[in-house]
Amino acid sequence: GFKKYTDDMLLSLMRRVAVPDVEFLWNVGDWPLSNSSSLPFPVLSFCSSSSYYDVVVPTYKLFLSTVFGRDLENVNDVDGKCFGVGG
Repeated sequence: GFKKYTDDMLLSLMRRVAVPDVEFLWNVGDWPLSNSSSLPFPVLSFCSSSSYYDVVVPTYKLFLSTVFGRDLENVNDVDGKCFGVGG
């Protein structure tokens, strides 16, 4: 489920760059959360805009296609393994 997605993405990020010891808020809603009227807080979201401070993260499907170098339209995740469908 969602925990696997977040673990996969954050562990992949930590293998590539130094990530400070910080806690994130993960926004799973359809609207960004962190704007100028709120305290700056690291919010990871699937969406944002110039009026918000949310850090945009890719969807799981886009993450898998990027990490495994597969065609985005042909990526499926089954039991933690990435499979290409088609050719």
